[in-house]
Amino acid sequence: GHNSIVLMPGPQHSVSAKLRLENWISSLATFGKTPAAVIFGTWDAQSGHDGARQLIENKIEFSALLVGNDQMALGALSALNKAQIEVPHQVSIIGYDDSYESAFFIPSLTTVRLDLDAQGKEAVTRVLAATPESIPDSSILPAEFILRDSIATN
Repeated sequence: GHNSIVLMPGPQHSVSAKLRLENWISSLATFGKTPAAVIFGTWDAQSGHDGARQLIENKIEFSALLVGNDQMALGALSALNKAQIEVPHQVSIIGYDDSYESAFFIPSLTTVRLDLDAQGKEAVTRVLAATPESIPDSSILPAEFILRDSIATN
């Protein structure tokens, strides 16, 4: 039911941040939506905090925040808390990575967990199988949505 979604993908020059942003925008478009704003950061909590403060100071209306990693999301949680914006009652937040600390914040952070072991094994397999003539196909590796307390549920 969110209509005003802000995207905080990470650094503008990061390949993974660019891919997340492209996929988020594409997914929003399938629902006929565009982001309320896009705020780039530097993967750390300070940039998430600064990005959320920028949204608040510029009076950008949003009900959900998709963040490129958990550290930035935790910084955004802090800024929203300081501004007395209640998560998840007023704004829902989803991070990315499922860092250990994200389960212990208040509210605990909903996030996306990647299987880093599978990614590492896949990378080694591709490097060892590569030849100068071959271009490996891309593949989608599994991810898991970790539902915690930072998003409103119906």
